[in-house]
Amino acid sequence: MHTQPFVFEHLETPTGTMKLFSDERGRIRALDWQTHDARTERLLARYYRHAPFSLHAATRESKAKRALLRYFDGKLNATDELEVVY
Repeated sequence: MHTQPFVFEHLETPTGTMKLFSDERGRIRALDWQTHDARTERLLARYYRHAPFSLHAATRESKAKRALLRYFDGKLNATDELEVVY
């Protein structure tokens, strides 16, 4: 069975550190507070139980992270360009 690679990266926001999970196409798979790592990974495992995935630290800053940082910098329409997989 094919394992889908997801990458994660951290971003500092005015209200705390978030952890962003995205796929190889840059689509957001999950976004949560870093303090909830265990819960988020448990929910990802439950949601993708029929489509196994692996987690890897991002090697470069994603488009999604840059958009979210712009959002927290006051550019509220920056998230309009994000693709989210439900």
